[in-house]
Amino acid sequence: EGYLNSPTGNISYPNNITILNFVDFLLVPTLVYELEYPRTEKIRPWYVFEKAMAIFGTFFLLYINTEQYIIPALPNASTSFLNCTGLFAGRIVQIANVRSLLTRTLFQRFADREFYDDWWNSTTWEEFARKWNKPVHHFLLRHVYRFSIESYKLSKRDATFMTFFLSSLIHELVMVVVSKKIRMYLFFFQMLQLPLIAMSKLKVMKDNKWFGNAFFWFGLFLGPPLLGILYCREVFLE
Repeated sequence: EGYLNSPTGNISYPNNITILNFVDFLLVPTLVYELEYPRTEKIRPWYVFEKAMAIFGTFFLLYINTEQYIIPALPNASTSFLNCTGLFAGRIVQIANVRSLLTRTLFQRFADREFYDDWWNSTTWEEFARKWNKPVHHFLLRHVYRFSIESYKLSKRDATFMTFFLSSLIHELVMVVVSKKIRMYLFFFQMLQLPLIAMSKLKVMKDNKWFGNAFFWFGLFLGPPLLGILYCREVFLE
């Protein structure tokens, strides 16, 4: 019943099946379809200007970072794995810039601005998966996790595995398109979060939140830069 009527009651199925409604869903920053989305009353010009400047600034920093730290290291990537370690610092800053860019581009009248939560305070990888990209999390929660439980009668543990498995496959597919090679690096690293989540349930992790957060940040500093190096080597070794 809740899926057939909007919260305000302004739109009900099947009156929502229009081209305008479809285009609206394509433009709003969400992956979960709703009959109606919350909207702000007006557009704030100075707010839009501020975010637009932030986007250009982010692109500028990303360009400088790539030119200074990433491009110079790539020609020597085939000689030694150690020569690629200079990509670590550059890749970490690049990831931070891209994540910031994703939130700064959303200056529409879309009123639900909760695109992420305090993921930097995560003490487990499970908490990070919920907080760092909430639109994707909501999509996987509704259309994969809950659907697996309701339609296929999977247990919560099996539904969690299926959610991570499907998400990992889709992410790896993107890297296959980019690198034109099947290497499964991203798939492996993303699925590695499952045993890390199991480790976070150990007593030493639960009793020492600071240790859990430090362990999380260690993985964040190590994993994404290493992935960037692995895929860059695959592309530039051709």
